Amino acid sequence: MLRESLAALGDEDVLVLLGYLVCRTDAEDARRVYLDLVRELIDREPWNAERLELVEGYPAIAARRPAMAFLGIDPGASARGSGQFGPWAMEEVPLGLRKSRARTLNRDLLLVLTADPEPSVIRILLDNPRCTEALALRVASKRPQKAGMFSELVSSRFIASETFQNAIVNNPWCPTRIAVALVPLLSRNHRAEIAFSGSVDEAIRLAAAAMNQ
Repeated sequence: MLRESLAALGDEDVLVLLGYLVCRTDAEDARRVYLDLVRELIDREPWNAERLELVEGYPAIAARRPAMAFLGIDPGASARGSGQFGPWAMEEVPLGLRKSRARTLNRDLLLVLTADPEPSVIRILLDNPRCTEALALRVASKRPQKAGMFSELVSSRFIASETFQNAIVNNPWCPTRIAVALVPLLSRNHRAEIAFSGSVDEAIRLAAAAMNQ
């Protein structure tokens, strides 16, 4: 329903909805809608300078404007590299076999697969009913990590967990666009830590500081 509604909304309407939710993320019902909304928006083309002027001219959310900066951030931008893995990174095992193993009920094998560098394997792993949040956190916290992995993490059932969101935001290999979008969902304590973190992108620190005002 949200996806269909967004298709009918103009930029100003999207901004009004997003701005309202950003200011209400302390309420559980608003958090759920905000999360669904940003999951849709981060998969779309970033806003150009002309569209971003709408954000600058929206006084109701002036103090929290940095938290909405993800709208214009390039999907490829991140604090650290692109998470390149060496040839040793499980490539000696055929991809099809790794995907098959990601469906196993053996938790020891699932633990090994949390280090897999292929997003398609991790997608299957995260959908596995035997995959726990602890295993998912190993993927979210892994350094280095491929940028494409974070789209799978955001799409997973674990993304509603604030602990899981915090792990994603604090990973310097996470695309800045995704991290900034998730900042409003974090607790004040986590946002305070991020505001002074030396390992994440400046845009993420600014968003965390703005949300704590």
